[in-house]
Amino acid sequence: MTLPKEAEVLGANSGELEIKGSGAHTVVRLSAEGQRRLPALAHTVYLGLENVRGDFDAAVLTAFINLPEDAAPRDHQNLRAEAVGLYGLRRASITQGDNDAPGLTFLLDITAILREQLQARLLKPEEIPVRIVPDRPLPNSIKIVVGRVTIFTTSPSE
Repeated sequence: MTLPKEAEVLGANSGELEIKGSGAHTVVRLSAEGQRRLPALAHTVYLGLENVRGDFDAAVLTAFINLPEDAAPRDHQNLRAEAVGLYGLRRASITQGDNDAPGLTFLLDITAILREQLQARLLKPEEIPVRIVPDRPLPNSIKIVVGRVTIFTTSPSE
């Protein structure tokens, strides 16, 4: 699965994100146009976890927006985007011929979280912190990688 063809990417992280132990953190840097448009968006905004690959599909990952660095995720459910099950991850991670493994892609609605955080001035629109937390700590032998983390909208340009 890829992003919808009408998706307008507002920003992306800088590279692959490996999920280890109790999770991983990245920052989605918005383009200048994305920064300009984000506070005024009247349409749905999504977090895209693209090309998720790995060898362990018995996990659930939860994405959080702007979770403080040392905070316990359970204490900040208002920052919880959504949880995604990795069922089928191993199969989606198998290279197919000359093509790279497609992995799994998840699209999470983060509109309400972004509006709340921006209105309260708790979030800078140029950099959106994202933390991905597994439902239980992952053993070191497990490999789960998110190919790219994006923030996008499907609204027409305003």
